[in-house]
Amino acid sequence: EGCVIKMDNQLNTIIWSTYLGGTGDDAIYSLALDQRDDIYITGGTTSSDFPTTTNAYQSSYQDSIGVDAFITKISNNGNQIFTSSYFGTNRYDQSYFVEIGSENNIYLFGQTKATGLQLVSNAPYSVEGGGQFVAVFNEGLTTLIRSTVFGTGKGSPDISPTAFLVDVCNKVYIAGWGSNLGGPLSTLNLPVSYDGYQQDTDGNDLYLMVLDDALGGIVYATYFGGSQSN
Repeated sequence: EGCVIKMDNQLNTIIWSTYLGGTGDDAIYSLALDQRDDIYITGGTTSSDFPTTTNAYQSSYQDSIGVDAFITKISNNGNQIFTSSYFGTNRYDQSYFVEIGSENNIYLFGQTKATGLQLVSNAPYSVEGGGQFVAVFNEGLTTLIRSTVFGTGKGSPDISPTAFLVDVCNKVYIAGWGSNLGGPLSTLNLPVSYDGYQQDTDGNDLYLMVLDDALGGIVYATYFGGSQSN
């Protein structure tokens, strides 16, 4: 199970703590606070009994042997799950970051091995077989507003997610690292914009990308890294 801990601002007193998960393996990677200090938590789970809520977008476990992403909103005192949903397919899917947009929509960034365009919904831009996803939910996690996959289209992740941001205009900023030191990851052949700071990669670099607010296209993308190490 994953654990959530709230501490005082001196980090010397635990105000409250709680577990979140089911009977399988569960991992929490990121959280975001809304205006009421309620907490959105995201990660990956292999639990078919992970706690979900009525009317959640996806209330049942999708992958019988692998990992599903999840997104859960809990109260600011840790006592109540307001809403909770799986997000995924019958393949590997895992969410690494959650952000709250200016209209209180909930944004996820993660990895996937979903085939084709399984995770694409209401998004003009996508890459078939893309190994990374961005998904946007309403505040109550009952509706998927839009989602897309991007990458080289090889059907598995290209990068390990390292940072995520949604700006005041709801443009989506992603960062990730690809290298053969991280398994079958590589930045080779990822799309770069004409004004990208670094146009070339040896496959072992950081990758930065900005998508517009409708997930309609790449605003900016670049590699960043040298050639002296992986």
